[in-house]
Amino acid sequence: MKPNRDYVLKALLQKNFLPNQRSRTPELPPLFESVTFTPEVAADLARQQMRTSKALEGYHGYESVDFFSTKFDGISRRLSIPHPLSQAHLCLCIHENWNQLRYTSLNSNSKIRPKHHSDGRLVVMNYGHWKLKQRALASMSMGKHFVVSADIAQCFPSIYTHSIAWAAVGLKEAKSDRQ
Repeated sequence: MKPNRDYVLKALLQKNFLPNQRSRTPELPPLFESVTFTPEVAADLARQQMRTSKALEGYHGYESVDFFSTKFDGISRRLSIPHPLSQAHLCLCIHENWNQLRYTSLNSNSKIRPKHHSDGRLVVMNYGHWKLKQRALASMSMGKHFVVSADIAQCFPSIYTHSIAWAAVGLKEAKSDRQ
């Protein structure tokens, strides 16, 4: 089922706010949850004055809380919890512009796309079983001259959340409508 804009907002705030993206093993203990981060709370937060910095002209940014979790293979990976005010603004912007962003849920080329999940999440980082991935790669590469494989896992920390508004409504309108 394709997610509607209200489902998207609730899922992003209440189920996908904290790092719990895998299908099975949660990254945080059950004590940490965001079910009370409702659309009403986000709307109240969004009415708050954004802070600015005199050092950076017009800067409205907020830092995230980063921590490290050890994966099954002993390697650490960084997880981040965004500031609730910036998350509220981002989720409300996505909600408001979901009709223009809905195509992302239809992208059959992506293993990770927004959709309804039984636990209420919008995004689950489920890449599939390694044997099935190997078979699919072998099948797709049959008769081809080149096979390109890219790991984009480290690109996400470099995405500026304010650029999502630029993509949704255009740079000029997004910059003129800042609060």
